[in-house]
Amino acid sequence: MARRSRIWPWVLAGMLVVGLAVGGAGAIQVYSFVHGFLNGSRTCLPDDFPGYPGGVLADQVFAWPETTCHLLVETNDDVSTVTAFYRSKLSTGDWTTPSEEESARVNFQRARHNGPFGMVAISVGQPRSELPPSVRNPHTEITIDVFDTTCLHPQFPAYPGTTFAGQNDVVNGSAPRVCHVVFESGDGAATITAFYERELSAGQYTAAGWQVTSSSPGEVNFRLVQGRRTFLHGTVYIATSGDHTNITIDSLG
Repeated sequence: MARRSRIWPWVLAGMLVVGLAVGGAGAIQVYSFVHGFLNGSRTCLPDDFPGYPGGVLADQVFAWPETTCHLLVETNDDVSTVTAFYRSKLSTGDWTTPSEEESARVNFQRARHNGPFGMVAISVGQPRSELPPSVRNPHTEITIDVFDTTCLHPQFPAYPGTTFAGQNDVVNGSAPRVCHVVFESGDGAATITAFYERELSAGQYTAAGWQVTSSSPGEVNFRLVQGRRTFLHGTVYIATSGDHTNITIDSLG
């Protein structure tokens, strides 16, 4: 079984420092986690996250303190079989999924409390060029991303009662950070639009520098000003889709 795990030295050092700071037991737990991660005996996924039967771990990346986990698992099963497995397993117990819109992607989060959330993307893998033609069989790739927080600014208002429906975070050197997050809600578009118009125009958010630059039905444009500088700006898009409402937030900065 091919296994590759990547963890940066500063990540390891930082985790050990935290462990030592909280005492001997904490240090032992941190050491156990890091050692298991490095030798391939465990992954960075939550302990109760469903593992695909017979899947082979091809790569994993764990970032700390952002606590994001990225896994690539390979299997010879087809895309529809793998998708059905994760839709079933992540809709029971302590996991829940929003509405089914993308056939080969499963978004998930904790069902009863705040905790990790993320995405499982299933796709046909490219045949491996380094192998002989006789064994360059197509396979299915399972990409799992787990987050503890979204890429949105930590002070950005969160609409209550939403479910996570996707995230794309692009950080490219000195270029502004591009954050794209999607949530789902059972409330109507007008109610959600009014929430963001209100929250970003009054109270603690205004005091922190948030401003609504313009708004229209289903769209609220905003910015965060610190001193004379616009720290970031973006748009909240609200649109009804079937029996739910999509809240799409794009932030640049």
